[in-house]
Amino acid sequence: MVVVTVFGASGYIGSNLIPELLKVGHKVRAVARNKEILSGRSWLGVDLFEADLLDSATLSAPLQGTDIAVYLVHSMAAGSKFQNLDRTAALNFSREAEKHGVSRIIYLGGIQPPDEKASTHLLSRAETGDCLRMGSVPVTELRAGMVVGAGSAAFEVIRDIVYHLPVMITPRWVSSRSQPIALDDLLWYLVQVAGSNETIGNVYALVGPEVLRYKDLIQYFAEEVGLKRYLIPVPIISPRLSSYWLDLVTAVPANVARPLVDGRAT
Repeated sequence: MVVVTVFGASGYIGSNLIPELLKVGHKVRAVARNKEILSGRSWLGVDLFEADLLDSATLSAPLQGTDIAVYLVHSMAAGSKFQNLDRTAALNFSREAEKHGVSRIIYLGGIQPPDEKASTHLLSRAETGDCLRMGSVPVTELRAGMVVGAGSAAFEVIRDIVYHLPVMITPRWVSSRSQPIALDDLLWYLVQVAGSNETIGNVYALVGPEVLRYKDLIQYFAEEVGLKRYLIPVPIISPRLSSYWLDLVTAVPANVARPLVDGRAT
């Protein structure tokens, strides 16, 4: 039986991924900074661990006996220091995974724009993958577009904007294009990668079939819930000011919203 250890198990992707891994027969371990959060989940047969990726000593217990480590960790909520924290965490993890004989790492990063300057957030996602690859443990990196599903930060932004603002003064990032991927599709890919040795060491871009703008998603959601919403573009609004605006009208904190809108501001 393959032992799959999910780091970042208390997050949005991790919480949804663990039941899918159980369905296909993996032995699953869940790791988070706060074990009590995991204790409230109805995961039968899942071993729970508490670890801090900034403290290498705490990684020994969950990594011992791990075949595949799934790395879903990021530090966006830490504010402006998130790049340094992500770099340190990934380097610590790479060293400890090698030390404990992990067979491979599966890392979920972010899609990198080919023809435009990447945001600080997306550059950090790419750098995290590079740091994980510095050790001897092979890494499979999945670079996902915006994940759309109930509970994701993107979904919460769209939902709260639609419900709270009949008329919206919109910054430039709502017109930028992306290829969002549905949560169910992303989970399917993660499970398939964990079960396939052919994916070891590869990098994959995971996007949906449609190129959409954030404002398209806002309008689609408004139509689904039977509301009429009006968007007035004001391109001079900066990403920083836009993140504070989102903090006021949505459930997404400014320190999380800032990297998100930075990634869509160009």
